[in-house]
Amino acid sequence: MIRGYFGDVEKKFSLDFRELVSAEHTGYRFQFMNGDNRLIKRWDSAPHHKEIASFPFHLHTPEGVRECGKVNLIEVIGSIETALSKEKSA
Repeated sequence: MIRGYFGDVEKKFSLDFRELVSAEHTGYRFQFMNGDNRLIKRWDSAPHHKEIASFPFHLHTPEGVRECGKVNLIEVIGSIETALSKEKSA
């Protein structure tokens, strides 16, 4: 299991994460929040949204829960970097 926390120096965002990968199971939670600790996105594999086609994998946003394929820490960091790059250039 890998657990960790990243935050930027200016405290504009943070990423709290847990990832477990084994031969039998993949479980994760990657929670990306703004400086006020408000959810930006949370990718997770908790089996509590059976109505989602990508069950158990899904994405939480401030607007609600939606489908999302299985991700890993490297992919999540890439997604966050892309979002932050777009924000800086806007």
